[in-house]
Amino acid sequence: MRAKRPNPFLMAQVCLKRTCDRNIVNIASLTPNGGAFL
Repeated sequence: MRAKRPNPFLMAQVCLKRTCDRNIVNIASLTPNGGAFL
């Protein structure tokens, strides 16, 4: 793997993961038994 320049695909994956984690936290906080998701 070349780490010279940022990989757009990798950047998109990191961005998607960050958004996914935030959505999971939001859903868990809205659910009465949200602790089960975490």
